[in-house]
Amino acid sequence: LGALALARQKPGAQELVLVWAGKLSEGDRKTIEGLIAHHGLQGAVRLVGFVDQAELRALYRGAVAQLFVSRYEGFGFPIVEAMAMGCPVVTSKGSSTGEVAGDAALLVDPEDHPAIADALCSLARDEGERRRWRDRGFTRARRFTFERMAEDATEVYRSVIARHRRR
Repeated sequence: LGALALARQKPGAQELVLVWAGKLSEGDRKTIEGLIAHHGLQGAVRLVGFVDQAELRALYRGAVAQLFVSRYEGFGFPIVEAMAMGCPVVTSKGSSTGEVAGDAALLVDPEDHPAIADALCSLARDEGERRRWRDRGFTRARRFTFERMAEDATEVYRSVIARHRRR
């Protein structure tokens, strides 16, 4: 939210809106609403809750970017999902999300609000930049098919079994 507040102060990004899709506990919602007020972002953040697949596709297709900055994360499936839908991604470097995104996303330090704001602004201001990251994302997302994940998992099992047999 701090990064959004900074970005909205810059030319070409004053109209940026953050859509927060996903279930939130009542406590988390109140905390986020307090931060929205603290940063003066009333009207610039929409807490939409859970959305179905059709709504999610529409959000991804209409977005300037998916902002998925996190300190700790599992695999980062939403990154692949956004890329497959043609949505540029801004995510954390130095975590599993950066590894999943590879060279197909803008990678930022999740604590560096000015860097996050700059990434958002570059995408908000420049359609060519959005198109470049969208294309890279499409290419990257193709690497994450269920068939490939099954093949990779099978290979891990084979290597573990082979090592166990050598003992």
